Amino acid sequence: MIRVANKEDAQQIAEIYNDYIVHSVITFEELPITTDEMQSRIINVLNSGHTWLVFEQDKKVVGYAY
Repeated sequence: MIRVANKEDAQQIAEIYNDYIVHSVITFEELPITTDEMQSRIINVLNSGHTWLVFEQDKKVVGYAY
């Protein structure tokens, strides 16, 4: 199911993103980010009038886009 993200999704989104930080060069970030930092990013995007979506499968976030 695709739905709008919320701050409660931050931990699972951070886990997905941190895997790319640690194991690829697809992002310029060098250090994994915290759940609090991801939560702040989600809130900032949503409060700016933009959309942050997650793909949820079996009650687990398996992808996101913003």
